[in-house]
Amino acid sequence: MFNDMPKCDRCGRFHNMKPGASYAMRYSGWPLCPDHEETRCVSCTEKHGALRPQSGVADWTAGVMGDHSATPAVTSKEG
Repeated sequence: MFNDMPKCDRCGRFHNMKPGASYAMRYSGWPLCPDHEETRCVSCTEKHGALRPQSGVADWTAGVMGDHSATPAVTSKEG
């Protein structure tokens, strides 16, 4: 049976993507094409740090769930 839960890249446990868990999309080939997604559980993210984007790839391809610090502020154009 297929399991939809992600598996932590550090400890190997299946986990839910709760706030505090981290993710990163990995690319291969040229031009770059999505290859696979790595995830890290909350406890491993706290112990070992969040996953980082690949070199030369946009920062938004990796992050921490529930971390809205990288979200651009919404500005109103109304007077």
